This record gives sequence, C-alpha cells and structure tokens, in this order.
Amino acid sequence: MAKKFKKKVPQDSPVEEEFDWQLKDAGIKGYTRNTTFISGRKFRADFWFPFLRLAVEVDGGVWLGGRGGHTSGRGYQSDRLRDQLATMQGITTLRFTSAQIRDGSALAYLLDYIPIRKGEVNGP
Repeated sequence: MAKKFKKKVPQDSPVEEEFDWQLKDAGIKGYTRNTTFISGRKFRADFWFPFLRLAVEVDGGVWLGGRGGHTSGRGYQSDRLRDQLATMQGITTLRFTSAQIRDGSALAYLLDYIPIRKGEVNGP
C-alpha cells in the first residue's frame, strides 16, 4: 500500500529519518526518538509514543543474514527481551522493516492502529 508524500525523501537517507518525516507529514505528534522507555532499563525505542504506551522499531538490515543489527543472534535476543519487558509494563512494540517504511505501508498500518491503541490504553 503505497502513499504519495508531499516531499520526496532521498532514497539513501537513513530509514528512521524517512519514517520521522512521514510521521510529521501525516500530522502525527507526541512521540520522541531514540529514547529509553522501559523503567529501570537502558533499552531505547526508535520512536516512543508515551500517550499510547507504544514503541515503534525500525528493523533495518533484515537481509544481512545475521551479520549485524537486529538479525545477529545477540541483536535478535536483545530485541526479544526488550519486547517481553515492555509487554510486562503494558507497552506494545510494533516492528517495521526498511521496505515497509520506504513503501509507506508502515505508516498506513500505524495510522490504522493508533485509534485501536488509544482505545486499549484509555479503555471504553
């Protein structure tokens, strides 16, 4: 599901920068970037929406074959631990690939999910 954006972000820009720009272009506010979000831990979220208790992660390098980042054994295990600790504190983590950011499907999913998550956090 592609989305037409008002401004073209250079293809070689870091994918987190591109997603930040997409969020701003869509009028989404109230998030911080690359910040700690789990009490008592140093784990950082690429995008943290405190009012939604929602962490968004951009999992780049999924085609590196385990040679780094989120796809290495250590990175994968660390990400799972982080997600589990977040869940125990009522935080939901959404993970998107670079391809999903670049084709606009991550933003489309997030736009659909925000009203759902608001209901989960705020109750009926």
